[in-house]
Amino acid sequence: SLDRLAKSVNPLGTARILVPGIAITYVGALITRDESLATGTLNTAAAYIASDLVESILKPVIGRERPHAEGNSHRFDLFTRNGDWHSFPSAHVAHITSIAQAISMQTQSGSVTALCTSLVAVMAWDRVYEDQHWTSDVTATIALSSIISSATVRWMESRHTHSR
Repeated sequence: SLDRLAKSVNPLGTARILVPGIAITYVGALITRDESLATGTLNTAAAYIASDLVESILKPVIGRERPHAEGNSHRFDLFTRNGDWHSFPSAHVAHITSIAQAISMQTQSGSVTALCTSLVAVMAWDRVYEDQHWTSDVTATIALSSIISSATVRWMESRHTHSR
């Protein structure tokens, strides 16, 4: 049953699910003329892009071996293209964390924050359970993506305020 849960959770951290979801939300906000939702969705998309960019650069630069390869968390191959050495940071966790953090910041709702935190926790569990990342990879990715997402949303909000 844990394998089934992992298989159902895994797609929630992928661009093929998240990017269309962001796009559909933005188009829906435009159609309904919900300016607040449209702006929030753009802020969230920017946070996702910033976090994804950092994760994409760090993964090959750091070159940490994945758990399923040799089972040694202390092995690194800097500047590698080999996916077996792309354990840190976790793309799935970076994606979901950046979106969850942006949504949580903008809604300022305790229940939304709790739901977002739960999604991040389940994704982190999935990546460790599926032997793709070390626990330290996912926890550091959560911290890094939260910082990047928060900074991006604050920057976007300040630009929006200045443009008024």
